[in-house]
Amino acid sequence: MRKIATKSLRTYSVCAIIVFSLSGSLTNVSFGTLSSFGYDYISFICPLGYLESLLASRTFVPRFFFGLGLSILAIVLLGRVFCAWLCPIPLLRRWISPKCGTGVASLGDGSLSSSTIPTATETPSHTRYYVLGGALLSSAIFGFPVFCLVCPIGLFFATLFGLMRLLRFNEPTITLVVFPIVLIVEIIVLRKWCSRICPLGALIGLVSRFNRTLRPEVDAGACLATTRGLKCLACRRVCPEDIDPHEGRGQAAQCTKCRDCADNCPAGAIRFPWRKRNGTSATKAVTRPAGDPT
Repeated sequence: MRKIATKSLRTYSVCAIIVFSLSGSLTNVSFGTLSSFGYDYISFICPLGYLESLLASRTFVPRFFFGLGLSILAIVLLGRVFCAWLCPIPLLRRWISPKCGTGVASLGDGSLSSSTIPTATETPSHTRYYVLGGALLSSAIFGFPVFCLVCPIGLFFATLFGLMRLLRFNEPTITLVVFPIVLIVEIIVLRKWCSRICPLGALIGLVSRFNRTLRPEVDAGACLATTRGLKCLACRRVCPEDIDPHEGRGQAAQCTKCRDCADNCPAGAIRFPWRKRNGTSATKAVTRPAGDPT
């Protein structure tokens, strides 16, 4: 049986969430959206939306706090899987503004093309943490969740539900023009939204520091950097968070578990075990070739 590519699985996962949300609206049994998802008191709530609402209203709501606790528990257990497997924005970006190919060459005679090696070294950006602080502070000052007005996830679902109401009840609204325009601008113009700007990703990243599962590990016995002395950085080049699994660059807690590094590793040396293996970590055992600037 042919193995399904991880990118396709991520697409199916996001589409399933969308269909599930829309089916609730069609059957008048609403399950909510990614902003608040569940049934009755058992629900997950957007942690950023909850904190914004808490600061804006200055009112503690136990029911929403319980939902926040469930969200935090899920992040600690699984890390930033939301960003790669549930959030619709990366999928929209691939559809609306597809990226160029990864340029990962096959093993062949053991050599790799220059496109496998990053042309520049980037440092992890802390911009999204400033945006997170600004979102929380502005909510406290203005008395309403400011970021929710431009949150691409909220705009996406609001557009979908607006289209449904248009088709079912013939209720056109100006939001069907405004929301898609803002959403497309955020996707096309702010190309680094997910890795550099998104305050929700920043908040999830802070909590995921406590996550210890499904972290990428490199098999030093298979990696081309150790077995052949090649400066292969294919894994880091395709990583949306600019993480190098060999060095833990950008902090492993920021990994979204998208598995792009594993799927594009020409040697198949990267795995995502449920728990860290006993013994010496393969990622720490990697020795960079002489002259490698990284």
